[in-house]
Amino acid sequence: MRPVKALGLTLALAAMMTALIGVGNASAEGAVFCKVNVEVCKGTNVSGYGFTSLPTTEAKFNLGEAGKVQCTSQMIRGTEERINTLSFSGCSEGCTVTANGLGAWAPIFEPVAGNGKMSVTLGSFKIKCGTAECVYNGALSNLPVEGGKPAVVHVNKTLAEEGGSILCPDSVQWEADYKFKIPSEAVYVTQRGAEGPLFCSVNETPCPQASVQLFNEFPLATGTQMVFGKVPGGSNVTCSSGGFALNDFEPYVPNANWSYKPWGYSSCTSPVYTECSFELPNAPLRGKLTASGAGSGSVAVSEWENGVPKVEQKCSSKGTPFTCAYTATSFTLKFTGGKPASLSTTIALTRQSGSVTLCSASTTLTASYEPKGGSALYLLSS
Repeated sequence: MRPVKALGLTLALAAMMTALIGVGNASAEGAVFCKVNVEVCKGTNVSGYGFTSLPTTEAKFNLGEAGKVQCTSQMIRGTEERINTLSFSGCSEGCTVTANGLGAWAPIFEPVAGNGKMSVTLGSFKIKCGTAECVYNGALSNLPVEGGKPAVVHVNKTLAEEGGSILCPDSVQWEADYKFKIPSEAVYVTQRGAEGPLFCSVNETPCPQASVQLFNEFPLATGTQMVFGKVPGGSNVTCSSGGFALNDFEPYVPNANWSYKPWGYSSCTSPVYTECSFELPNAPLRGKLTASGAGSGSVAVSEWENGVPKVEQKCSSKGTPFTCAYTATSFTLKFTGGKPASLSTTIALTRQSGSVTLCSASTTLTASYEPKGGSALYLLSS
């Protein structure tokens, strides 16, 4: 029955709705792609978290009596552990299959003998044939990830009906094998081994894999202020709000390369100036971690990818606004482990531009920070 078949083929595979659960659980499991089939992957053998599949012509949607839709499909999982691409093209029966809401979190977990599992939270799948379409949803849980050359993600799941034509089947079976695009390189699912000094949520050496982590936001420590000074006139500017945040980081992976988001300080007071604030432009940096024992240590910062770091001071003097620009060189963050942990530093600054009467020729910025929420954090040797 051609009309029935066409309507039934209207199923629509769409969408991987992101369950923005955060980048936590998958990495906490320690699962990573590795070039060798070992229990714990380290160093240059680590392939990371992302993969790009080869286009496969064997992606099929079985609609029961209504027939099958077959498409060429490709899947891409980014390094941030989300499915960024799930495409379908050249589908049979003149149908289209669309995946919407991409960016779905797709954890890799349970590494055993080079194999593992991947789960994806779905929103809706849409398959449209002519003017008819059906909508299905479901969760792709525990998809087998087979390590090898090439590695393969196997899909064989039943998706339940969510809406659409009355002729839509109650469910559709989705079958596909997504082979990694780098067949010249073997890839396996393994645990990731920690190397070098690392941040840990418990004060245990070696740090348990699930406890290796770094927090994204470090506000000023509770009850402290940023102190900037001294400014002309011999006084300080103090700010009670501010801190720094990191981007392009993996919270469960040791990494000495830090990248700041633009950040600054506000709620500032001064005996000589009013309306003060401080801004630090985006300044990626590299920090060398050193563990000194008892969960504490230091982060020495000396390399800046975007040139010399800058601090902009904006204040008003007798109602007239002015701006001072300062530059810094290397500095060290003192890390004290605990709950909460603390990072403290004094950064020496040299005037780059601004009024010689309102802007200091040289000054310092002193502040202490802690992980957001007062979380426990320790700096340990692996």
